Amino acid sequence: MDEADPVLLRRHPQGMAISWPGHITDKGGIRWQFHHVIDIVPTLLEVTGIPAPVMVDGIAQKPIEGVSLAYTFAKEDADAPSPHKIQYFEMMGVQGLYNDGWMLSAVPVRPPWDLLGKAILDPASAFKFELYDVRHDWTQYTDVAAVIKALKDQNALKRFMKPAELQTAMFLQLVAGGHLLLLVTRTEHWFLKRPYPAGPLFLAIVLTQIVAILMCAFGWLVTPISLRLIAWVWVYNLAWMFLLGGIRLVADAFIEHRTARAQRSFEVVNQPLHPNAPAIRSGLRS
Repeated sequence: MDEADPVLLRRHPQGMAISWPGHITDKGGIRWQFHHVIDIVPTLLEVTGIPAPVMVDGIAQKPIEGVSLAYTFAKEDADAPSPHKIQYFEMMGVQGLYNDGWMLSAVPVRPPWDLLGKAILDPASAFKFELYDVRHDWTQYTDVAAVIKALKDQNALKRFMKPAELQTAMFLQLVAGGHLLLLVTRTEHWFLKRPYPAGPLFLAIVLTQIVAILMCAFGWLVTPISLRLIAWVWVYNLAWMFLLGGIRLVADAFIEHRTARAQRSFEVVNQPLHPNAPAIRSGLRS
């Protein structure tokens, strides 16, 4: 039986010993069915033959929500499935739902006692959800929700691109990215300004890219990929081309500025302290 933590049943499992001489003959027997503390009253009512009260002092009573666990008393029913299929838990904002061997826990991202924190209005993002198969993982070690999400991400990637197609896309990215990087680093200035690359170099790059695109589109020596994926690879490479070109210009300007400052500082230090004093010369005298 469990009077459970809303997050993990393993934190507060309550063992219970039942003795009923003359009725329970399976001495030392162990039962593993799921039950809750609300099942105690229905069990007592069943074994004593007392019906649940419908009216008390003129006030109608709600139906008892628990289920009797007297069915487990017989040895032949030791492995009978539990009729207690669903149980809801809530404590200090933490919620849990047990459903026929599965435990779903919802831990609030913002603790309820954090009165100064900003409230999260969307329930979908206000909780961290965890799912456990307590029938096979009673310690609740493996969060199945995280595993299912990882599998869904992998399946989504497989639906978008097969491993062989990913290899072809990486081949095209290396071919295109290498040549575009060559255009970026060939000059000290912005690569779109003069001087332009030499004709033979530019022609060799263009022809190589055409051959690579044809190989990827028609499956020459590689797994074919769609024209859409080829276009995305080129968009990726062109974006990196402009980004790296801008970073290189900023880095060159910074280095040039630091070099100029160092040169000016050296000239100031090298000036004589007195008009008739000799200037400081760099280097060591033998």
